Amino acid sequence: MGTTARATAEQGPGSLSLSELAQAYAPDLSEASARKRLREWLHFSPELMARLQATGYRERQRVLTPKQVKIIMEHLGEP
Repeated sequence: MGTTARATAEQGPGSLSLSELAQAYAPDLSEASARKRLREWLHFSPELMARLQATGYRERQRVLTPKQVKIIMEHLGEP
């Protein structure tokens, strides 16, 4: 688990860039590939996307709010 993911797990979710969160879930991938995979996971679940969109999430958003990070982590599990 990377430093950012470890801090998130210990302190609760805070604002993170989509890339940081993506790399926490896929540390073996490049930043771009990890980000693409996370976006695919988000779109795979209509329920997850609906919850994110209710918080103001937009398709090309680069920084996730603490609430959005929490929703993703609740749905996917901790990285």
